[in-house]
Amino acid sequence: MLFPLKIDEDSKKKRKDSNGRTFTVQLLSYMLAAGISPARAPVFIAVAAPFTTLHAWLANYRSGARAVTPRGGVFQQSRDAPALRCQQARLPEGAVALLWSTALELEPDPLAAVTGRIEFVAMPRRDWLEEQARHRGGDVHATRAALFCAYLARRTDLPIATDPAFQVQLYEAALDEPWTGEPELQGDVGYAAPVTCLTNAKTFEPFLVAQTEAFYGSCSAQPLAIAASH
Repeated sequence: MLFPLKIDEDSKKKRKDSNGRTFTVQLLSYMLAAGISPARAPVFIAVAAPFTTLHAWLANYRSGARAVTPRGGVFQQSRDAPALRCQQARLPEGAVALLWSTALELEPDPLAAVTGRIEFVAMPRRDWLEEQARHRGGDVHATRAALFCAYLARRTDLPIATDPAFQVQLYEAALDEPWTGEPELQGDVGYAAPVTCLTNAKTFEPFLVAQTEAFYGSCSAQPLAIAASH
């Protein structure tokens, strides 16, 4: 996909530092993640433009200005959305920028431990995924499962077994739960299909215990069941 994404004039006029200029970038890729971020606030955006235009567009968008597409679509970073990280790179013909929500990062939001939220978007780069899969006999699915479990392990107090077969079972079972999703990534800039998780400790911990018992047998899973009750 490749189409213009322009900062909306009406939203710029509300900013005290607006000078009336319009900044337009080319939208390369984006992803919306219902529940993790508000409807009009993508958790991932890739854009390109001349460097000075890109810098100004980013400053406006990250401060809350609306960005609109030729067909009337609207993107806007709201106060309720997770914080956006940003990385830019200059190219001979201009510059590109990636903006991503902290929900995409392996390490969780520090507030998650306080609130009990378990929410993330697992969306690795394809080249990284393929490289890691080579260490697993080329099994990309098992590699995706291991990454999904790594995200979970950093967001729960219960231990998650590292047996690859168990990780695949846990991953596949989680994909059947209403608290996971597979949103569409629009545009291709080298990332694998995303998987989202939006739940909490109260829901996830019994699920983990049940999956562990099913895999290892109720006797060997007793320590996990006891841990879940404390």
